Amino acid sequence: MEEEFQEIKVKDILSILFKEKILIFSLTLFLTISSVVYVLLLNDIYKSEATLFPKDEEQTSMGSQVSGLASLAGIDFSSSKKNLFLYIEVLKSRKFHEHLISFPGVLEKLIAASSFNNSSGEIIFDDNLYDRSSAQWLPEKKPTKLEAHDFLLENLKIEREKATGVIRVSFKHVSPYFAKDFLDLVLTEFRKLTVEKDLEETEKSLNYLNEKFSTSKVSSLKSSISSMMQEQLKKQMLIKFKEDYVFQIVDPPFIPEQKVEPQRTQIVIFFFLTGLFLSISTALIRFLFFKKN
Repeated sequence: MEEEFQEIKVKDILSILFKEKILIFSLTLFLTISSVVYVLLLNDIYKSEATLFPKDEEQTSMGSQVSGLASLAGIDFSSSKKNLFLYIEVLKSRKFHEHLISFPGVLEKLIAASSFNNSSGEIIFDDNLYDRSSAQWLPEKKPTKLEAHDFLLENLKIEREKATGVIRVSFKHVSPYFAKDFLDLVLTEFRKLTVEKDLEETEKSLNYLNEKFSTSKVSSLKSSISSMMQEQLKKQMLIKFKEDYVFQIVDPPFIPEQKVEPQRTQIVIFFFLTGLFLSISTALIRFLFFKKN
């Protein structure tokens, strides 16, 4: 086979390709037309995005005795940097996703949406999954919580820039309006749940510190407890009244005007080049096979 390849010159190759021009043209044209039909059937996907910046917390330095007592009270005086990764994981968690899909209409728009009507601005649902007239899932078609979680892991992205700490949260959907609304829901509910959790923790901490303050007879310890109580009250005030307590929203979610997927031109070009390569390869293999026989 190696000798046969060495015998073929460029002129011979061009001659072979010219003789097989119908095969090359037909196969390339077939794959190109197929790719055009394929990309026209694909739905446009839109992506809404929000840019967040993590909150800053004051550092509080205390002696070892006070730090130990603060730890017992469930108080963390360290920087919020170590909480940043926790926040990101919560946004990706199954529990948080289950909370999101518990809102009316969210699960249907996530899983059963098949396309988007630009004229009416309405989501078109897949009739094989969901009956919009009765607002009911078809028998055995309702997705499980785990399936919804997998869908969100694929379409809800949380990325962090290591250099700046900036967090970008994005969501892709066939509807540009729902993409923005759902991202709003993600940020609103995440803040709400985080605030509720932190308020509950500060209340427990204050109750514990109050108990220790009333039972303690050491004045220096009472002074330290009093300082920690002031810090907890300050934190409680920030939680209740500071809008960007969890994250500072630098750039809020928006309604996208341009699709991000599919890249139709690139897909067609790829299929065209693939068809050209396959047809030329087929032509040369056929020539070598017949020559050998």
